[in-house]
Amino acid sequence: MHDTAQLRKGQLVHDHPPPYMITAKSVAMKMSLNMSLPSKNTFITQLPSPYYPSDHSVDELQPICIRQMRLEQHHRGAKVIIRVLTPPSRINAVTVAVEDLEGTAVTLQLYHHPPQVVVSPDEIIQMGRVLLLKEPFFKCATDGSYSLRVDHLSDVIWLEPSDARIPDVWKKSVPEMSSEEARMQGNDAVKRQRWAEAMDLYSDAIRYAVSPREAQLAFVNRSLVNLKLGRFEQALLDATCTKEDVLPTEKALFREIRALYELQSFERCRERLQQFIETYPDNSDAHREMKRVEVRLQESHDGLYSFAGHMYKEARRKSAVTDSASFSKNVEVRGAPGRGRGLFTVQAVRAGDLLLCEKAFIYKYCDMDSGHCSILMDLHEKRAFAGGQAEILTQAIQNLYHNPEMSRPFLQLHHGNYRPVAQERADGNPIVDSFLAAKIISLNVFGAPRTSRKKLSHVLKNGKDEGDEKSVFGTAGIWIKASYVNHSCVGNCRRSFIGDMLILRATADMESGTELVFPYRHPTELESYDDVQRGLRHWGFVCDCALCRARRATPAAQLNKRQQLMEALKNIIHKPETNALARGVKLLNDLKRTYPAQYSPEQPRLELRSACFSMAMEYFHRGDLRKTVEMLLQGLGALGYKLTSVWPSADRAAARPPAAQFEIERWGVADDMVPWALVNLHGISKSIAPSLSQRILEYAYTAYSMVVGEDETFLQTFPTGE
Repeated sequence: MHDTAQLRKGQLVHDHPPPYMITAKSVAMKMSLNMSLPSKNTFITQLPSPYYPSDHSVDELQPICIRQMRLEQHHRGAKVIIRVLTPPSRINAVTVAVEDLEGTAVTLQLYHHPPQVVVSPDEIIQMGRVLLLKEPFFKCATDGSYSLRVDHLSDVIWLEPSDARIPDVWKKSVPEMSSEEARMQGNDAVKRQRWAEAMDLYSDAIRYAVSPREAQLAFVNRSLVNLKLGRFEQALLDATCTKEDVLPTEKALFREIRALYELQSFERCRERLQQFIETYPDNSDAHREMKRVEVRLQESHDGLYSFAGHMYKEARRKSAVTDSASFSKNVEVRGAPGRGRGLFTVQAVRAGDLLLCEKAFIYKYCDMDSGHCSILMDLHEKRAFAGGQAEILTQAIQNLYHNPEMSRPFLQLHHGNYRPVAQERADGNPIVDSFLAAKIISLNVFGAPRTSRKKLSHVLKNGKDEGDEKSVFGTAGIWIKASYVNHSCVGNCRRSFIGDMLILRATADMESGTELVFPYRHPTELESYDDVQRGLRHWGFVCDCALCRARRATPAAQLNKRQQLMEALKNIIHKPETNALARGVKLLNDLKRTYPAQYSPEQPRLELRSACFSMAMEYFHRGDLRKTVEMLLQGLGALGYKLTSVWPSADRAAARPPAAQFEIERWGVADDMVPWALVNLHGISKSIAPSLSQRILEYAYTAYSMVVGEDETFLQTFPTGE
């Protein structure tokens, strides 16, 4: 349908249906949607080719009518005034039938408004409402009908009933109402959780106010609605805007405190709370809020978190959004030669140290097993996204429009060759480019499990990784600071997740000023150089890390031989025959020889890793603990670990055996199986090398924290690791 529409690009339309047909179709759609939806459904949104938002004020634009519009074009320099003819319906866009002053009717599609669970469509737009569309986009819809599509929130001017720009023929009498009456109706809407309706009524109460005190009451109530809708900057403004005219009330001061908290201005929030408690010492809510703020400040200043006691509990919520603060004192963004900008350490760190614990700017947890799925189809890039990544675009656009200052760091993220409009505001509102937001998301989004600990449990149960995050997890988010970490197939840090918190820990000892890197896609077994580069193509660079150079030097025949040996090893390793393990050792040695002699020991050999760990498990089941240790150590070595490992000899008669020793001199890849390997070494050491037991256990704790983000739940995951 997209290609068919493009064939008509630039055409004038001469077959507009009469208005009654457009309205009847719109009403029929609403009726069908009001019927019960199936328990499982998929919602598909098509993102058209990018077009810029209008950066003109509405007064700079010339009127146009619908019959003058050409299909698949954006009518630059023009504006159209339209009136809503039908109640709205919603699947992906808020959809109504509209007409212009000549009586030509089409469908209007409004994208990127709050989801229906937050604001119902009839609160967003109502019959008889009059709108101005700036530089409208006229298109042929997927069903062949004609529509006006609005992707940019800032391209719509919502006219109030008393606005002089509404033509006389469309004007309606506005019922007389006092500020108090409007405010009481707003209070009733709040009780029914109709937030957008309450917003309009409190705005009416502000306009009708005849005294500063009356205005303050309406502003403070509207502040609550803005808090509920996530519009924290406006909530703060509403709570404080009447300070010059009238003394703030207790409720106004507390709304200011709540807005500061949600804006993560915890220092200012504590200051205002201290003043508030001095004035209102009996306010129990303020004392509870002070406890919360003190915890957030401890988190943000010192990186001290209650992972097991607080964060995991919060992450079990349906939204998986936690009440936590970001910690970033150990890192900073700076220029990275040849790579734009990057994230760097500001002090020396040890493997396992916390580098960053960051709250998501936008985040959506999606349960892919629920049967409900959103899909975003980017027609220009010919790519599709499912689950959270399809849904966070609207979150980002709403934030950009309603929290513009809070959203500035998002706009500074890498956006490829997309050139944003220069102007920031028009008609008193932020200019929001939805396609810029989509581009930023596509280049900076992280897929995530609800918790990395849950993902690790899956790996331990199934003996293998779940694969590439984006293809597995419906959940997605944008973490601003973490987005500056550049790519390397073998990183020096690892990200993990607890709800909407991204935790970044060092996986190597690093000096101050070291650039942090991690893989954008996790290396997998038997990947060729070309496989890897294809997987990275979307980000617009070619990886030339040491591992990729080694891949490039590996002939296809060698890779095929590796695959054959792995298959052969897998087929015999668990067989009960007495010589199966001996045959496995021979195959393992053959597998080692597929890596050239110049292959650096620092570079991971993933195929060896899995083979060694599989052999270790089989030796353990057969009761050969020393061979188990040997295979576990070889597996760690295959991941790039440099170990000093001396275990007591089995020969008790040996003269003067060397002292037992276990040290990780250089950490390798923080693979999911590393904590498991170290826990097994710890368990065996208790039998044959007790002096090594505590040291290995400490390493296991560190490796666990790298993989899941914390070590507080170590004994819950590995109850035998005591």
